[in-house]
Amino acid sequence: MASLYQEPDWSTKLETVKNKIIKRLSGPGVSWGDAFAKLKKYYYEKDHFSLTDVWAVMVVTEYVKEIDEHTLTEKQNQHSEDLFPIYTVIDKQCKQSKEEKDAWFEISPHEAGYSLTGAFVKTSSFGSQFENGSKKKPQPETDMLYLQALCGSAVADEDEIKKFLWQKINDFLEHLSHLGMFEEMREEYQKAAPAKKGYQVLMDLVDMNLTVLNGKDPSDLDQSIRKTLNELDGGKRQLIFTTEKLNLADKQAAKLHMKQYTEDMFRSEFVNAWFNGSGAGNMTFSKT
Repeated sequence: MASLYQEPDWSTKLETVKNKIIKRLSGPGVSWGDAFAKLKKYYYEKDHFSLTDVWAVMVVTEYVKEIDEHTLTEKQNQHSEDLFPIYTVIDKQCKQSKEEKDAWFEISPHEAGYSLTGAFVKTSSFGSQFENGSKKKPQPETDMLYLQALCGSAVADEDEIKKFLWQKINDFLEHLSHLGMFEEMREEYQKAAPAKKGYQVLMDLVDMNLTVLNGKDPSDLDQSIRKTLNELDGGKRQLIFTTEKLNLADKQAAKLHMKQYTEDMFRSEFVNAWFNGSGAGNMTFSKT
């Protein structure tokens, strides 16, 4: 649907639209450099950077072979001959709650909200923070790339989604390393060894998450991370990450443990000091 509505009044020129879509899908995909630039743009523009942003850049672009930065509000007056496009998603939290019953969420070129209760905002404000009906913190309007990630459900199994994403992150970091982008982000940091060790920490963390999701013991990767971080810092800072042994028989507990481990590491002063001190685009990792 997103591809159809790129063309004003698409229903009157189906052959043209079809040929454009075929040409795009049979052509080259989005480059790793462009994907990385888009991921950074999402990170710096938003207050709430999430795995949906990662899914949009790493997964959706692989299928649609483009970064569509148009917005739904741009289409308000472009389709006088076509049916009104309405994108829908299920609010997982509302669906699972016994008290909240309105799980159906609609997004159109004019408004976005819950259809049952009639709680809507202008689509241009979708993603902004509201309090008592008043906008308190504006956010950039959601683009079509993100919207396709939000509404898509190609992989329905939660564990498979996590494995899929961690593998994509692994591939992404590998490509960035081969392209030399980590070194580019550290122009004022002349020593290559710390940059490579920092990169190794990221790779070990990705592999550690994948290992736990596959039901295997991640102890070796945990030790590798601790050793590398100590080498980077010269033992000046004390590591605060949890040291309790994983119970892999309890899959849910193991996943929660790994989630906490990952969050603790990226929120720690230790890791943020390395990224900021090494000039990695002055990125911090306090976002969810």
